Amino acid sequence: GNLSQAIRIGEFEYDLLLSSDTNSMCHVQWFYFAIYGLKRRRKYRFNFLNLEKQDSLYNLGMQPLMFCPLAASELGIGWKRVGTDISYYLNPFTKVTNERKRASCYSASMIFKLPDRFSDDNPNSPHFFSYCYPYTYRNLMTDLANLQSSRKHCFKKSLLCKTLGGNDCPLITITNFSETKAVNIREEEPCSETNLFDDDLSFLPVSQRRYVVITSRVHPGETNASWMMRGLLKFLTSDSAEAFSLRNHVIFKIVPMLNPDGVIVGNYRCNLAGVDLNRKWSKPDISTSPTIYYLKRLLLKIHGVASNQKILAFIDMHGHSRKRSLFMYGCQEGKKSTEAYVELLPNLMNRRCEYFSLESCNYKVTKAKSSCGRVSVSRKLKIPFSYTIEASLCGSDTYHFHTSHFERMGRDTAKAIWDLVNPNQDIVKEVLQSLGVAEMENGIIEDDMEACGQQNGNPSSRREADVCPDVQKHSRSNQVQKVGKKKRLERHVHNQSRTRQLL
Repeated sequence: GNLSQAIRIGEFEYDLLLSSDTNSMCHVQWFYFAIYGLKRRRKYRFNFLNLEKQDSLYNLGMQPLMFCPLAASELGIGWKRVGTDISYYLNPFTKVTNERKRASCYSASMIFKLPDRFSDDNPNSPHFFSYCYPYTYRNLMTDLANLQSSRKHCFKKSLLCKTLGGNDCPLITITNFSETKAVNIREEEPCSETNLFDDDLSFLPVSQRRYVVITSRVHPGETNASWMMRGLLKFLTSDSAEAFSLRNHVIFKIVPMLNPDGVIVGNYRCNLAGVDLNRKWSKPDISTSPTIYYLKRLLLKIHGVASNQKILAFIDMHGHSRKRSLFMYGCQEGKKSTEAYVELLPNLMNRRCEYFSLESCNYKVTKAKSSCGRVSVSRKLKIPFSYTIEASLCGSDTYHFHTSHFERMGRDTAKAIWDLVNPNQDIVKEVLQSLGVAEMENGIIEDDMEACGQQNGNPSSRREADVCPDVQKHSRSNQVQKVGKKKRLERHVHNQSRTRQLL
């Protein structure tokens, strides 16, 4: 846990101080710790004294969570919302920040008692108190092991890198591996962007599938992001018809926990170096932010494999402590003609997910966010579908979210991606028309490439803008001569070989 000190100031009242993140003097908001010796029917007051954010959903009714291991094992009772008379306010204390400046502190104060059927008979039995539903590194590795043993036809776990603490940062690949073996690619029909979404195409060869990259838990305290990821993984590897079709059209590269060290030690935002990894995407340092460094290198490698197999979308899953519902942040930095594409996936999410709020979405990029994942990926790879998806740590306007809600959010995210890549583009056309885009050509895959070219001010150079320097040079040299049938076939075979390496 991350409880630093408990000071008893009354018979049943305690002032609590939480630990800062490792190698940091800041980032105090989330908590998870054990309490011993609680008595039934007694009311306790906890006052958290060194919180940092200026506002909190506590003032809108959010309650923390409590868990009793005995009640769970004997009665099947899980985490319960507790707390009354909850308030969040500025207190008279200050603290020193990493920049050696003084900053104000905020308090969260609440009264609670043991929920019904929670045991107090054994003084050595703990009760756990948490900001949101915990999801540990061990939970993740158990879930991944189960999927690896039962879903081998579509699920593969490998290693992105080792963390500063020597822990594995898993990289997951999800697609229909077996489906590629049944595909007969005729030599006279090399890969083409324009026919990727023909209506009679039941699946795509692996060498023609676009990539979707999804990450989660870059901030350890945003535990609900891991529950969303869990729901996403369960759906993508399921026997659902939509999941099966999605795996036939997309290769998913997933990093379910970008900050394992921070999760293990109980940090709120940082890794062991005291670094907020989601502010290091522009220039990641292998010595302080290895997971971001190796993930960014992987993205650039994928994006440089072949012109018809680039990354279609990047989604980073987060939790939000000051807003309700589920919403997305995008990157509208191009011409107005391309801004509608940025709003496309959020609108598809709004159709799929009952917890989604379009009104809470924001697509503008501020200077403070210029080094975060979605902005860096959007700028570097020139893709319009680059997002942060944020789930409230509290809930909707009328109820608290449970782990089952977060898992459904992950499932619905995958379903919205299917709407995006579905060969039948009727839903996409309808949404784009509502956003002011009247016409579509050859499906969203080609249109997203068009949009990227327009962002660079030259639609005709869209392929050059998205590839690595060595591939750019090769592309420019081929513009002065027509590529013959034999040359196209050789390139296609080479692309297939590179794709197998990435898988």
